[in-house]
Amino acid sequence: MKEIIGQLPADRFSQVHLSYIVSHTHIDSLIRNHITIGTAIIPISTSRKTTFFTMWEEWHR
Repeated sequence: MKEIIGQLPADRFSQVHLSYIVSHTHIDSLIRNHITIGTAIIPISTSRKTTFFTMWEEWHR
């Protein structure tokens, strides 16, 4: 995963869990500790939650 996330543009993709990298443009909603993309529910790990939400707020200013 480290190799993959390193090749993706950081302003468009985030690793939100050990097993998940998400495209910001495809996120439908954020609910507590989860992201929804279509019908998929993707967990946001506790260790990545603060960083992800801080970055998310910056992207949506």
